[in-house]
Amino acid sequence: MEVREHRKNIRVRRKFQVRLLMEDLNPSIEGITTNLSQGGAFIKSKNRHSCQAGALAFLTFFLPPDFTGQNKTIGLQGDAVITRIDQENKGIAVEFINALRGIERIDLPELQEKIK
Repeated sequence: MEVREHRKNIRVRRKFQVRLLMEDLNPSIEGITTNLSQGGAFIKSKNRHSCQAGALAFLTFFLPPDFTGQNKTIGLQGDAVITRIDQENKGIAVEFINALRGIERIDLPELQEKIK
């Protein structure tokens, strides 16, 4: 029996590191995507308890060189709304507010400066 995908956007089922920044939360939350689409993502995180549904977050997805064909890790950034905290699946569901911003190279020291 074939299962059809009924979602609006196709999911990329690949693990990417991601960092969530929220206004009232320091330090940032780190996690790993289990799926990513044009509309949103599901992020597994040990620190999911710090989040609340409805909160705004700024996300940075780290795309490795083997995925992009570049010579270093690239960051894909965008704003999102946390739609749910899923305790059973140990993660955070987010919906992007706008399309993800253009790909930009991010070195880890540069990222640390953006967080401060």
